[in-house]
Amino acid sequence: SLQHDRFAEALSIAERGLALAQSRGDRRWEDTLTLMVTTVHIARGQWEALPEAREDGLLTTSPLLNSAYLVLLARVQGARRDLAALERVLTLTESLGERTNIEFAASPALARAIALGGLGRHAEALEMALPIATGSVGLIANEDRREAVVEAGLAALALGDEATLDRLVTFIAEIPPA
Repeated sequence: SLQHDRFAEALSIAERGLALAQSRGDRRWEDTLTLMVTTVHIARGQWEALPEAREDGLLTTSPLLNSAYLVLLARVQGARRDLAALERVLTLTESLGERTNIEFAASPALARAIALGGLGRHAEALEMALPIATGSVGLIANEDRREAVVEAGLAALALGDEATLDRLVTFIAEIPPA
């Protein structure tokens, strides 16, 4: 449901799963489902839903889930126009290093693109976001592609790059519905 942007349905399922994981003390699934619930809330503009982070700015979870979390954090801090927080996101993405997990491989670069865009560094944001937005359809999580298309589009608009905007629209129009 989450990958198909059916947020109400995703929230209903994830909240039930989260309650079950918490009742069983299953920390791994609790972390994963908390991230899913947070993703839905942020997509709906509920910025206060960001989970409490450690002093270093990351969650008390795996580096893998922190990769996905930084995308959400960057989007919220960018919307708030919190420049210091966006600079911190750039530093945090560097501290995570490269991801070998295919599902979250693009997440640190995407978080960087969002932070760069929020800092007004549109050419760099476009350079980071465009390969994620237009990459191989089967290898990029829907949530990351959606955010990358938004970020690449915003950067292209800010740069007056109509050719890239046309490229994005054409690419998305040609993605098979399944």
